[in-house]
Amino acid sequence: MRGALEDAGVGRVDYVHAHATGTAQGDAAEVEAVGELARELGPHPVPVSSHKGAVGHLLHASAFPALVAAVGFLREARLPGTPGLRAPLEVPDGVVTVRESTAAVRAEHVLVNSFGFSGNNASLVLSAAGR
Repeated sequence: MRGALEDAGVGRVDYVHAHATGTAQGDAAEVEAVGELARELGPHPVPVSSHKGAVGHLLHASAFPALVAAVGFLREARLPGTPGLRAPLEVPDGVVTVRESTAAVRAEHVLVNSFGFSGNNASLVLSAAGR
């Protein structure tokens, strides 16, 4: 995640679209990493949600709905909710779990996580036009 922000030349993130597979170990590791990143980025809370509760895990195509959600966030300045989330993990300070769609405070930069089997991990930063 840090590398993606550095590559994009971005010093903050307004939303993280989590990989969030629904596995205890994977989700806990991701939320811990997002918490570390949020602490490094400063005082503004980082909202986090995922689409997988609505469409499931689409294996190799799972990044596509994440990118669609990210572009929607940038275009509409609305944080997408997390469908089907009944018992969210406890999140560290600086991280906010988005359960229902809500207006965003800022919508300039979004970080999309896509983590795979065997340690294949990728994060991508999308920014609003002109940012």
